[in-house]
Amino acid sequence: MELWDAYNADYEKIEGAVLVRGEDDTFPDGMYHLVCEVLVRHVDGTYLMMKRDPTKPLFPNMWEATAGGSAL
Repeated sequence: MELWDAYNADYEKIEGAVLVRGEDDTFPDGMYHLVCEVLVRHVDGTYLMMKRDPTKPLFPNMWEATAGGSAL
């Protein structure tokens, strides 16, 4: 189980509020969790591209340029 701190729209942590990954399709109104996205650019100007695993439920075998995820 992955637990996330909850934040408001002003990026302020909501004390005592915890969000659980996969528990619900949506979060309560006004609650958010932090994520990060990283784009890797090489010194020659090219970008790192990654192909998603074929077993991923969303967008299997698709190419993406970002790496990231939830900030714990």
